[in-house]
Amino acid sequence: MTRHFAIAAWALGTGPSGAHRRFETLLRAVARQLEPDERITVLHGSYPNPLELGPAVTWRQFGIPAAPTWQRIRAERQRCAQIVRSIGASVLDLGTLPVPPALPCPVVLTIHDLRDLDGWRRRMPRGVARAIVRHAVARAAAVIVPSEFTASRMREHGCDLAPIHVIPGSIEENTLRHGSPTEPNYVLHVGHVERRKNLEILLEAIASTRTTPMLRFVGRDHGARRALDEKARALGVEDRVQWLGTVSEAELMTIYDGAAAIVVPSHYEGFGFPALEGLAADRPVIVSDCGALPEVVGNAGTIVPADDATAWARAIDTAIAAPTSNPDRHRRVLEFDPDRAAEATLAVWRMSTRSDRVR
Repeated sequence: MTRHFAIAAWALGTGPSGAHRRFETLLRAVARQLEPDERITVLHGSYPNPLELGPAVTWRQFGIPAAPTWQRIRAERQRCAQIVRSIGASVLDLGTLPVPPALPCPVVLTIHDLRDLDGWRRRMPRGVARAIVRHAVARAAAVIVPSEFTASRMREHGCDLAPIHVIPGSIEENTLRHGSPTEPNYVLHVGHVERRKNLEILLEAIASTRTTPMLRFVGRDHGARRALDEKARALGVEDRVQWLGTVSEAELMTIYDGAAAIVVPSHYEGFGFPALEGLAADRPVIVSDCGALPEVVGNAGTIVPADDATAWARAIDTAIAAPTSNPDRHRRVLEFDPDRAAEATLAVWRMSTRSDRVR
């Protein structure tokens, strides 16, 4: 009997993004490990340039939007069960909430973080968010999370109503780069510009560094840029701040390679993929002591108290003063092996085909 794994990828949107890079890395590795009687269908809305991964991986486009959230939820409620039934899926891998009703097969639910429950997104009251997560998890055959941090938050909130499997993000070995920039004159933040990213601490830090680096931001504005611009002017560093917005994958890799340091000062992260990408580029990576970030960088990065501007300034000065290669960075990245992540993911999918938790 063929095992048919369906992946709901419509929430990824059109990219480029870290979510796309994580997804494609894992999908390539999973495709390499499929058994002869296994296949994958990627269900998407308008995915740019679907990967060609052989006959066992097909892509099907359906009219479920990535955003706004209420439109996605409505479309999932109306169409998801019929879509999954029409392709004869054995398991649905789902990375969004809530779980649509009347699904004909078991669900493997991926939960990146619990920011709604932990107060870092004010989309709904925490009690409502907790009820939605608990209801979704209770219907799932299994839950995949990217870090021990998120697993611990699941348990803390009483959301461990299905088996929880920690499967971190991963990076392919052929993306590792070596070398140091010839003129390391900027520090780099990659990610959405939003409150939980704690970006104001970077402005305070560069205002007091001994060196005078530029501060570059790559990523979409999610409502925080105006306040950050005002703070930069108040600190007198507005001429040292550059907003690059969304860039192509090739441009992003070049920007990583030229940075004096990658800085991730977030108050809350379920994983922290830019920190791992910074290590892959062999750049100094400075992260806060919050969320999963220390778990990602280990001893290969510098961990700084999230709200200590003096410590951030000192760490940035140190990175600029010694822009050297460090083999510990790549050794750390190799611990996040996509083949290992694929093996673990397939094990969860295969186990879930035998689950009777179908609602």
